[in-house]
Amino acid sequence: MSSPDMNWMKVLLVEDNAFAQEIMRTILRHIGVGDVQICDDGAKALARAAAENFDLLIVDWRLPSMNGVALTEGVRSLADRTRASTTIIMVTAHADAQHVVQARRAGVDAFLVKPTSIQAVRDRITGLIESGRLKPSRPFPLPDGNDGVVPTDEADTRDGDGRLQ
Repeated sequence: MSSPDMNWMKVLLVEDNAFAQEIMRTILRHIGVGDVQICDDGAKALARAAAENFDLLIVDWRLPSMNGVALTEGVRSLADRTRASTTIIMVTAHADAQHVVQARRAGVDAFLVKPTSIQAVRDRITGLIESGRLKPSRPFPLPDGNDGVVPTDEADTRDGDGRLQ
């Protein structure tokens, strides 16, 4: 099975540890993600998610000023429904049932457990793309040079609050 093209993706990586930032950025670039931006603070990440479209947020659980769960809740409550429904992957060493339930209730779409690997990141993102839960948040250039228009999916699995049903 081949991986889908990920060059169209604009990802905001929210991680405060410089070493972990570099590892995840390297992994994302290796699997073909086109635009990886980094933010090291939860509150700053929420402001960025409110101001610009990202296809995917990859969020650490522990962050300065606002943890990953609070950041997820903030994104899900944004007035802009496109931005509120941005796909979110939580990266954490806290993979016990209590933490998973807390994050899912906040609106997290998927998890990656630290330490992670290239294959785990690729598989998680590929699964989200193939399920239709991760789609471009904006038109993007198609290979023939035309601008693509992202169709509305009436079968979207998010409710009015941007949370998965």
